[in-house]
Amino acid sequence: MNNFRYGIVRIRGIALAILAATSALAQCQGLGDLVVTPTRVVLGDKLKSADILLLNRSMQPIRYRLTLVDMEMSEAGLMKRIEAGSVQSALNLLRLSPREILLQPGESQRIKIAFMLAEGLPDGEYRSHLAFEPVSAPKPVDGGTQTDGSLAIKFQLRSVVTIPVVVRHGKVAATGSISDASLHKDANGEFVRFTIHRSGNRSIRGDIAIVFQPSGGGKATTVGRVSGLPVYCPNPDRIVTVKLTQDIARLGKGTIEISFTEPDASRGAIAAKATIGSP
Repeated sequence: MNNFRYGIVRIRGIALAILAATSALAQCQGLGDLVVTPTRVVLGDKLKSADILLLNRSMQPIRYRLTLVDMEMSEAGLMKRIEAGSVQSALNLLRLSPREILLQPGESQRIKIAFMLAEGLPDGEYRSHLAFEPVSAPKPVDGGTQTDGSLAIKFQLRSVVTIPVVVRHGKVAATGSISDASLHKDANGEFVRFTIHRSGNRSIRGDIAIVFQPSGGGKATTVGRVSGLPVYCPNPDRIVTVKLTQDIARLGKGTIEISFTEPDASRGAIAAKATIGSP
């Protein structure tokens, strides 16, 4: 019987990182060498165009390709790319210029995105995502031969930054509520979990505050906060988990109040609340 020696190839590191800048915790968002601001664009019948600022903070010139894609959100809030031209897609409503840019180290550039109203477009919200992808693919770096005879291959990281572009046309409205709120504890500490319900023909996006209110009054304590959390249309629900900054048991008797508040009151802002009794 012949003996065969099988070579082993170890892939040390390859990554394609996608950032869906759906929750703007800051004024700008970046991954790797590219910084993008704003992290979300909302266009409509009154505001038909917007500028987006790109900044190359690396020490090398980088060429980026700009592409409009469609993405969907899971019930847990995870984003994934889907087939282009899905229901409520904004791909055919948006115009982008330029489509490719070369940024020198430390250089910034503005790009323009515009909403082109299509005749007979039904009222509602349309959404796609703008992706910024390095044109050159990750280059393998020879990791050398290991002591056990295997071959190690290293890959450079290529990152793709994405931001949502929302178009609202005609009459749009939404309602929201919170249910199934509960307090949990694991090895990493305490957290609350709840479901945000959305209905209507637009997405909702708001700030979450978790506040402990002592029994019999007294000063309330904020124990958790999330800014700019979205529930994208057409999703009806999103399950949210928020880690608490303090041990509830040490705060004594009281209740935990959860609030979801949209900051934009001009569009019929949603304010939803739920309460958990502390143990």
